[in-house]
Amino acid sequence: MRKGVAFRLESELIPILSRRGRLKLLGPKLAPHSMAFAHVQIGMTIPDLLFVAAKNGRSPPPRRIQLTAVDAWVVTALKRSGPLREEEIADELHSHPHRVGSALKRLRRYGLVKADDLSYELNARRLLLSAEIVAVEAKLLRWTDAISQALSYLSFANRAYVALPKRSIVASRRVTQACRESGVGLISVGPYRTEILVRPKRRDPMSPERVWLIWKTLGIRK
Repeated sequence: MRKGVAFRLESELIPILSRRGRLKLLGPKLAPHSMAFAHVQIGMTIPDLLFVAAKNGRSPPPRRIQLTAVDAWVVTALKRSGPLREEEIADELHSHPHRVGSALKRLRRYGLVKADDLSYELNARRLLLSAEIVAVEAKLLRWTDAISQALSYLSFANRAYVALPKRSIVASRRVTQACRESGVGLISVGPYRTEILVRPKRRDPMSPERVWLIWKTLGIRK
């Protein structure tokens, strides 16, 4: 892309952000232990770009497993309110006891859940939930839509950013302030330079979508 030439497609922003954004968004401690993913569907959302970093990056490589959305919901319920009995989990999730029972069996088989006197709790030694997740929504012009989408990513991400071409940010008087007010970060993307103009508010969400994403990308401890 020659100097001064505008981006034509939103997809042109993604490889630039993936190359330049890792260190800028995660910092020198987390960036070496991170992975980048483009267009991963998480629940009903599809972020343009995700950075997922293991905070225990020096530990042995984790084991990746195939678990279901129901399993993620059960883990979330136990994380928020455990220890819980099987029927209490089913009530909290408004789910059939058979589905919850099957999920608990799978989770116990992988050593992620412990049972004691008919109640269940998480096995923190096996379950990897400590991660830093950053989501990015890239747009050429439609920054109001980008902010709305970025906010939806905060159900599973610690931080969310809107990425726009530098020209679009310069042309708008409102986008920078709108990002500050919403708690979403703002990234200016040019052919040769990428800048963080607004730092987002950091969140600590706990949701089934976050649990599923960590399993999908980082796995569990061996």
